[in-house]
This record gives sequence, structure tokens and C-alpha cells, in this order.
Amino acid sequence: MTQLLETRQIVESAEAAVPLEQTLVELIDLSLQAEQAHWSFAGPGSQGIHLFLDRLIDQYGDWHDELTERLGAISASSEDRAAILAAATPLELLPEGQLRDRDVIAFFDERITRLADRVRARLEPVGIDDPISQEILASIVNWLDKQSQMLRIHHAVRRRPTTLRRGSLGRAASSAA
Repeated sequence: MTQLLETRQIVESAEAAVPLEQTLVELIDLSLQAEQAHWSFAGPGSQGIHLFLDRLIDQYGDWHDELTERLGAISASSEDRAAILAAATPLELLPEGQLRDRDVIAFFDERITRLADRVRARLEPVGIDDPISQEILASIVNWLDKQSQMLRIHHAVRRRPTTLRRGSLGRAASSAA
């Protein structure tokens, strides 16, 4: 009877590990793309985007560590998951060459939103087998949603026309008087 129980726990853990591995692969890929983009764009918003990408890279590294620890706790296999990155990632590659700052914002907004949707779809199936892993994935989804929202706000601010410059209102009022 004990053997049956132990076998069931291993099978459930293996089933819960698959969505975690998928999420890990996608986060590693997105982190590498953020690192590449960090040095591949230019434009008036470059400094702010550089700092934002640095925060993304740091956050993805923290999630990488958390997911790797969780996978080590539930998975009987200890294979090198990073070795399957190139073949396993569903994310499109970052375009080569110099990129405009607004294109980098749009690129990561789309990728982060897509990743959040993919991880969100994994929540329920994981929760059936492993509520702890489900909580980790839910936390990742919440942060991805926040990152996407911050990118959209940054993009909206960058696209807003600046018709009045500092001091132009005062000159217009004094010339009308």
C-alpha cells in the first residue's frame, strides 16, 4: 500500500513539473531577449528602458531560481533544463540589429502579455496536483501583468504629443495681454 501511495505522488509531481518546466524555459528565453535588447536599441527613451529591462532581467532571475528549486523538490529527474531552451521555447526571437526604443517597448509588451496568458492557462491544471506550484505560477502571472501594464503606460506617455513646452504657456498669455 505504501508503494502505491509513493508511486502516485511521483506521477502527480511529474505531471505538475511539466508546466513549471515550460514556464521556466519561457522565462529564461525572455530574460535572454531582454539582455539582448538592453544593448540593441536607441532613442529618446533609452535610459528609462535600459533601467526597466534591468529590472525585468533581475525579476526573471529570481523566478528562475524559485522555479528551479520547486522543480528540484517535486521532480525525480535532475536533467539540465537549460539545455532544452532553444528547442522548447514558443517565443519569437528578438529582431537582429539596432532597434528603436518604441519597438523594444512594443516587443516586450507583446511577449510579456503572451507569457502571462500562457502561465495563466497552466494555473488550474497545476493546482489540481500541486497547490504550492500553482501559487508560484499565480505570483508570476501577477507580476507579468504589472510589467505589461507599466510598459503600456510608458508607451502611452512616449506617444503623447507635447504641444506645450515649458514656459510656452506663460509667453502665450503675456503676448495676448
